[in-house]
Amino acid sequence: MGLTKLYQTYYAVDLDHVGESWGGNTYTKLLVTEYPDDAIESTASTQSADVTFLYPTIVANVYYLDGIAEGYITLQNCHASNTATVTSYTVALKKTEDVPSAETTLGSYTQSISTDNTIAAVTGELRLPVYMNISHQKVTENEKLLLNITYVSTGGTVYVKHELDSSDPDIKIKVPYLPQG
Repeated sequence: MGLTKLYQTYYAVDLDHVGESWGGNTYTKLLVTEYPDDAIESTASTQSADVTFLYPTIVANVYYLDGIAEGYITLQNCHASNTATVTSYTVALKKTEDVPSAETTLGSYTQSISTDNTIAAVTGELRLPVYMNISHQKVTENEKLLLNITYVSTGGTVYVKHELDSSDPDIKIKVPYLPQG
């Protein structure tokens, strides 16, 4: 009989008044399993081609990630008049101890795109899929999860969107867990 996988869905948000210190960094960008109240002060997007979210809670003393993590990310063009073109993106799930520069990649998904990859000016969006293979990766009680998003774009002003809106999540990823063993 095979092991039954459990799945946890995470959403990415940026809470203005939270400062989770871990691994030498302070994170306001967090992974949550449920959206906090929409009235909490938050930042809707980040203008950076490299954005990382921390899951601030320890899941268990020891657990394993194994299977396909799937979901999507949303990029937004905030330029007043120029369209933007996204040529590639990478989404990586990492773990890290409470030590600077101690990140280990558990799985990643990289995609080059050449069609349907433009984002209209002002508030156009591009939602991109993620299908990340994770092969029996151990995580301990001394480690926390990180979700890292990077992309390459030209033209426009591209942001990673992470608005605090539970009715239309901008970043969503479902992660496969195995019980200890």
